[in-house]
Amino acid sequence: MQVAESLAPNTQHLTPAHEEQALRAGHIPWADLDPEEASVVILISQADRQHPVRIAEIQKQTGLSDRTVKAIVHTLREVHLLPIGGSRRPPVGMFWIQDAAGFQSYYDQTYAQAMSELRTLHKMARTHYPELAGQLLLPIAGDSGRP
Repeated sequence: MQVAESLAPNTQHLTPAHEEQALRAGHIPWADLDPEEASVVILISQADRQHPVRIAEIQKQTGLSDRTVKAIVHTLREVHLLPIGGSRRPPVGMFWIQDAAGFQSYYDQTYAQAMSELRTLHKMARTHYPELAGQLLLPIAGDSGRP
């Protein structure tokens, strides 16, 4: 773990601007992060919305698998509530959310993806499992929410 071993225990590698961004976005709980999580935080915290870091680059820098990087990012967002955004539209990759515009961009894409998945689930239930009609409540805008 090149990045974690060399950088995770201390935060001197962060520029004053990154430290300020981290403080604005919330405290980074370095003591609560394991070395792999810290490595991922370090790499993403140096990326912004205009210059995101791709999973492949995180893999290259850390030696972690694609699946492990995604699991770590999930944990960093859900457990530690770190402001990590992502974009599937160019420029593609993950970034440290630095402002309301960055959060709005991440929110819009994440919300649209979640709603798309729920619409698909709703259609599949209605088509393939009509016996569940009236039992599955999927609140979809513009629909009754029932299969």
